[in-house]
Amino acid sequence: MNVNQSSSSSIALEKAKQQHFDFLRKNNAITDAKNGELSLGAMKALDAILQVYQETQETKMQLELSHLRKKLGLQNNNAYVDRIKTYLLELKLPFELRDFNDNKSGKKVAWALTSFLQDVKSYKESQHLIEINISENFVDYLVEKAGYTSIDLTLSKKFKTKFGYKIYEMYLRYY
Repeated sequence: MNVNQSSSSSIALEKAKQQHFDFLRKNNAITDAKNGELSLGAMKALDAILQVYQETQETKMQLELSHLRKKLGLQNNNAYVDRIKTYLLELKLPFELRDFNDNKSGKKVAWALTSFLQDVKSYKESQHLIEINISENFVDYLVEKAGYTSIDLTLSKKFKTKFGYKIYEMYLRYY
């Protein structure tokens, strides 16, 4: 088998995995981040949004609340919208990012305080959809930091504590 056949076989295998499994290539800078203040729900929401970003490469996206509810493993009841809002609010809290290049100014950043989400909106005429904007600083940071860890979102959805979830991420990252 030549190199081209081997390469196309591995690409086909990767596409098949993505169709049957729910994987996220999570940036190691996020996996290693000191985000212990986030709840388990906020961590899972972060992963769900990052997965959409990876697929579309768009910082502005629309998500159906029912899709997000399923990704977070929430029950279908009236309280899930308020829980999702709470998780997204946590993602508006500042993260400390270190050592990256600011694409706008061209300068090297020693540290920056920015949030993952720039804003989140739900319009009256389409309340089943939410519009999410990821912060540009956060995207600059993600693009520059090249290491990734593959996370099985189907498995990670089953975690009941943020500590178990974080240990799972760290295990995948280092072992």
